Amino acid sequence: MRRPRVVGTAAWMLAGLTYAGSLSCHKSGVAEPSWWTSQETVLAPASAHGPSPAQTVAGSTGGARDVGESVFLATWVGALAFLRSERTSGQLRLVVVDPASGHETQVPGVMCSGEASDMEWSYDGSRLAFTGADGNLWVVGEGEWPPRRVTGFTAWDSCEAVRPSWSPDGSEIAFQVDGGERETALPSSVRIVDLRTGDIQIAVSTPDPERYIGEPFVEYGHPAVSPDGSRIAFVTSRQRGRLPGPVAAVADVCLVGRNGGRIEVLTGGTGIYAEPTWAPDGAKLAYRQDHENGESGLCTMEVSSRHASELYRAAGPIRGICWSPDGDMLAFQVGEDPSSRVWVVRPDGSGRRPILGGAMASTHPTWDESGGKLAVSVERDGECAVAVVDLHQGSVELVGQSPDSELAPTWSRRRGVVRNEGKPPAP
Repeated sequence: MRRPRVVGTAAWMLAGLTYAGSLSCHKSGVAEPSWWTSQETVLAPASAHGPSPAQTVAGSTGGARDVGESVFLATWVGALAFLRSERTSGQLRLVVVDPASGHETQVPGVMCSGEASDMEWSYDGSRLAFTGADGNLWVVGEGEWPPRRVTGFTAWDSCEAVRPSWSPDGSEIAFQVDGGERETALPSSVRIVDLRTGDIQIAVSTPDPERYIGEPFVEYGHPAVSPDGSRIAFVTSRQRGRLPGPVAAVADVCLVGRNGGRIEVLTGGTGIYAEPTWAPDGAKLAYRQDHENGESGLCTMEVSSRHASELYRAAGPIRGICWSPDGDMLAFQVGEDPSSRVWVVRPDGSGRRPILGGAMASTHPTWDESGGKLAVSVERDGECAVAVVDLHQGSVELVGQSPDSELAPTWSRRRGVVRNEGKPPAP
């Protein structure tokens, strides 16, 4: 997880808004781990009534290829990107693989930040935005080879460009500036970079960049551009009260126009609301609410009426919320490593179930274009891999065969651009 960079009593608050999936596991030994065999006994699909007993999945080493083979993909649409943690150096490299052929491209020259939420595909599925280990935003893909750095932050800025969110036409990326503790750190803000010109515009920013103990502050993050490109959902985090004395953390989901303007607060103003993500038609937002007792709720809101519903409340944290391409399902992660599990649920709260049975942890869900498959990170005994779960057939395949850890997948797929009337364009 990204190290929190706010001072005083608020450090834990933004730490609670980061992605919960662990990126620290490494496969042990030089040989392939024993659970990478053609007869896997743990990756058992879960039934609609809950986890099923361990089953044997034949050929679970799908997507076979020679380890180390690197082929530039003819098309990036439908590809699966993930992070590979090198066993010897511990560095995180970005890998893009064609699940059908197993051919992969290892992105050269750039190490990654180690946050699953810091990668997002463009709407046409041809380009991937990600945060490099240098704290800058990079773009790679068709027409973007080798990778191109699109922000120019330096060590003096003491910040990172994180959580990219594409505009529907692919010309802009909204992102969060995650500020640091140094006096020279840029203030927390949501900014927009124009990929055609390189210009960067501030959408919302901390009014006072100096954050001293005893003073209230506001931080902005988690941007999500609406499917019609007209609005940005984001999270504003702040403290109530002053030191010395009781200080309460508050985080709300808000809306602002693409060109700025008045900020609309959508949620209740108490507790922690975070991780907004738009439904494909732009009519709803899904997000989570973290409660003081440690419970976490999966919520949706109809944006026009502001009607909110809690679909599910878990005893542990909920993270990684993502809509299926048709908007008929939500996938999300419940719990923390090593006991986390990926679940799916319908937007009305029905049909909730884990996607895998057995004792293996699963995190970082991401949908394919058909909405019938989910790729997830799976972990057991400190060993990580990327698995593709077919929700209709019940099959499970491991994507890679590298002895290094492979984790935090994100699936390229074409997303329909939604017009202002809230309907997808005609075919």
